[in-house]
Amino acid sequence: MIRATALLCSILVPAVAAGEEWSLKIEGGSEYDSNPHRLELPEQDSALVQGAPLLRLGARLRGMAKPQPRHSLRYSVFGGAKLFLEDTAETEDVKILAANATYDVGVIARRAVLRLAGSYYDAFGDDDAVSGRNFSSRDIQAALVLVGRGQHRVTAHVGLRSFEYKPNEQFDWSGDHYGLRYNTSVWQGDTEGDANASSIDISASYRLERRNYNGVAFASSCGEGDEIVGDCFYPTNVDRADAHHAAAAEVSYTGNRIYSGRYELQVNDSNSVGQALVRHRFEVSITSELFAEIILTAKGTVQYNVFLDPLLLAPDVNSQSFVSIDDENRNGIVLHATRDLRSRLSVEGRYGFFSNEFATQELRFRRQTGYLGLVYEYGD
Repeated sequence: MIRATALLCSILVPAVAAGEEWSLKIEGGSEYDSNPHRLELPEQDSALVQGAPLLRLGARLRGMAKPQPRHSLRYSVFGGAKLFLEDTAETEDVKILAANATYDVGVIARRAVLRLAGSYYDAFGDDDAVSGRNFSSRDIQAALVLVGRGQHRVTAHVGLRSFEYKPNEQFDWSGDHYGLRYNTSVWQGDTEGDANASSIDISASYRLERRNYNGVAFASSCGEGDEIVGDCFYPTNVDRADAHHAAAAEVSYTGNRIYSGRYELQVNDSNSVGQALVRHRFEVSITSELFAEIILTAKGTVQYNVFLDPLLLAPDVNSQSFVSIDDENRNGIVLHATRDLRSRLSVEGRYGFFSNEFATQELRFRRQTGYLGLVYEYGD
């Protein structure tokens, strides 16, 4: 991690010095988490789940530099921490280091953009083997963006990603990934002199990610339709390998308010019994200005999972998105409100409610979080 941090600094510090735009955002506040350990229990045992208060601290540096004509560099670096205030949840204390950078080169004659992008995310605690949320992810990709007439744009990429699941190295994996994305604006209102000009944007994408695991694949000699138990479920001498497919479509309307809807289909094809699944994910959101200059974003997620084998291994791992420690692959409602206090100071509040995805209900999952904090931003 130290070497990765030093490499990022060697790239981004000169960019900040030469950059045309940059900002530093510092945030902090208090939160309450009703289920800090993300426990899934039978409903009769739900009283065993104990909540805990915590503190959040973080700083994010964003910027853009143009080292040459038709060249641009965009970057973001984040460092933060969650610190619980009760002993029962202190094993969930976590520090986060994340960074990403994108370098674009415009090719005018071809109406195209050549892109190189990389990202790094690391969540770590005092004992990574205790918390199921601690992981690290590294990704690098090259992309070609074709810009058509009007607002049409097609992006194709190829990349490599590695993932480390710190509680259990058997779930570590690495592999190549490929993707295609199309986006356009199908309608735009009169933008001349209209601060509330409207637009409708749509996008569609597909991504294939091949995951080669450190652990071995499992097999079953149980009868068809029988519960996989005991000696009929066994490890093989073959390394586990998954093909993870994700196809998505999204539409958004921007005007006095912002509305968006998104559907994603995920298919995980695995040679290990118990790891194949189909996931349907629906998301809707709205952003609007309320009274007293408060900006509110409300987002709802509904998810339905179909497990293709009688046994699901490590459901906690399957419930994670591997994007950040706060993302949940579950049903949820999130409300996020902000209000400017001064030119550089604002206050923000968040509320989240998460529950089981629509699949098996043998184990009950409920989690609520509430956050209130301040944000100070300095820069261009």
